[in-house]
Amino acid sequence: MVQTNIYYDLGCEGKSCDGGSRKTNKTGTSPEQQYMLFPNPNEGSMQLQQYYIDNSVVNIEILNETGMSVYKNEILFNKGSTNIKLENVSTGIYILKLLDNNGGTYNLKFTVIK
Repeated sequence: MVQTNIYYDLGCEGKSCDGGSRKTNKTGTSPEQQYMLFPNPNEGSMQLQQYYIDNSVVNIEILNETGMSVYKNEILFNKGSTNIKLENVSTGIYILKLLDNNGGTYNLKFTVIK
C-alpha cells in the first residue's frame, strides 16, 4: 500500500498565479503530477491541465457544497489539457475530485459565479 500525501503548491498561496486552482500529489513512486483548473472563478466552463502529459484515462467527479455529485466522467487529456462544461449548476463552491491511473487522488476547489 502506498501512502498518499497531498500538498498544495504554495507559490501563490495555494492557487496558481493566473487565478486557477492547483493541486499536487506526492506518492514517492512516480514523478510529482500536478493539475491546474482555470479560470477560477468561472461560469461553469473551465480547463483542466496536467503538468506531466499522461494519455491515460482519469476519473473526475464534481461535488457541490453539500457533497452532492453534479458531474461524473472518465476523461482523456489532449496534449495535457481538457475542457469541462457544467450545465445547470448554480453559483457556489465546488470540489473536483480526480483519480488518476496511478492511484493518485486530487481535490481541486473552484467557484462558479452565474
